[in-house]
Amino acid sequence: MSDNGADGLPLEKIPAFAQHIANFDNSIDNIGRRNSFSHYGAEWAHVGEAPFRLYKGSPTEGGIRVPAVVVYPGGRNHGSKNESPISVMDILPTALELAGVHYAGDSYNKRKVHPVKGRSLLPILTGRTERVRSDDDTLGIELWGKRAIIKGDWKLIRMPEPEGLNEWELFKLSVDPAEQNNLASSEPIKLAEMIRAWEQYVAANNVVLPTGVFKVRESSEKPTR
Repeated sequence: MSDNGADGLPLEKIPAFAQHIANFDNSIDNIGRRNSFSHYGAEWAHVGEAPFRLYKGSPTEGGIRVPAVVVYPGGRNHGSKNESPISVMDILPTALELAGVHYAGDSYNKRKVHPVKGRSLLPILTGRTERVRSDDDTLGIELWGKRAIIKGDWKLIRMPEPEGLNEWELFKLSVDPAEQNNLASSEPIKLAEMIRAWEQYVAANNVVLPTGVFKVRESSEKPTR
């Protein structure tokens, strides 16, 4: 599996990288040779992730929806495709169940350890079920202040401009996996539910959010005294 979507980071716009890249010959005829330093770039990342939105570094589907290939000799779903949401967190509990190992819980040798938050994928691999998460389960994402949470078919995203709207966006992935139809204004009840789910995720996982990521929108009205 991949850990993220295509890398569209514009290295040439980052001073430290730009200075480094300047030492290489990135002409078309030289790309791929040992004295070149080429990178994908935002435009090709868009192409690589189509039809999904954006790319690596973003909580949109283009940044997090990636393929995973599993070969399991004891499985019953050989050659099949499963599109239910899974997470990298699911690898550990899957491996433990396959090995017949019981996780220690919340302590080991009198030391506190973190509980396993993933789900074993063995039920999918053996054909007992098509999904290991219900519509009430959530998956949260946070990177550089960009944030999202998935709950069933629904996804809540917030990203600063210009990538996002500087406010919460709501999408229904089952009908809009490209995240083109923002339902935040037309689904206020679902929006409030998803915001609560995000706040619960932050509290449960001790997420520390950076400040100053989102700009305060200026009002056209004059302040009252």
